[in-house]
This record gives sequence, structure tokens and C-alpha cells, in this order.
Amino acid sequence: MSERDIQKLISDHTALQNENTILKEQLALMQEQLEWFRKQFFGRKTEQTSVIMNEGTQLSMFPEENVQAVSSFSETINVPAHQRKKKRTHDDWMSELPVEEILHREDNPECDK
Repeated sequence: MSERDIQKLISDHTALQNENTILKEQLALMQEQLEWFRKQFFGRKTEQTSVIMNEGTQLSMFPEENVQAVSSFSETINVPAHQRKKKRTHDDWMSELPVEEILHREDNPECDK
């Protein structure tokens, strides 16, 4: 083999290696997308699982610096007791409606047939 043939084989080899690494990266990306689509299509349909990572840890809705501020709002607040009003029943509100009785009488209540 000549020096030119060896150089051509080496350049072809490096080009194929570069193409191979690019294709491996694309394959990994496609597999990751396929797994995500499978989870979306066949996975549980709740909001809880949309924020859970692969290791089982849950993502936070707030940045780390706001975690302390949020925890200060969890203090209990005492509300003074009060009496509730009695709920109105069906009979209560129906008794307040005006009632008007109208009697309808026929002049001749007998049937001809």
C-alpha cells in the first residue's frame, strides 16, 4: 500500500469515528425522548408524578432562598369562636311564601256521554 492509501484510510477511519459518536449521541437523545413520551402516554395522569424525578425526589416549586420565608407562614392562627346561624330548612322558607287558594268550579259537572 502506498502512503496516499494509508492517509486515505486514516481519514476515512476518523470520519467514521466522528459520525459514529454523533449517531450515538442522537440515539441517546431519541431514547430519552421516547422514554419521556412513554411516561406521558402510559404513565399516571396526576400532577404529583409530573414533578417527581427519576430518583424519587420531588422538585420544589420555590427557589432555595424562599424556602425559609415560606416556612414562616405555616404558623397557626387562632380565630375567636362564634355561633353559627341555624340553617334554613325547606319547611322554613316555604312557610314564608304567600299562599292564595283559588277554587275552580264548573257550572255543569255532568258528562253528556
